[in-house]
Amino acid sequence: EDYELAAKLRDEIAKRKK
Repeated sequence: EDYELAAKLRDEIAKRKK
């Protein structure tokens, strides 16, 4: 599974949703 990748995407989205 690409859990790390998903986490990275979520982090990026969180930054955008600031």
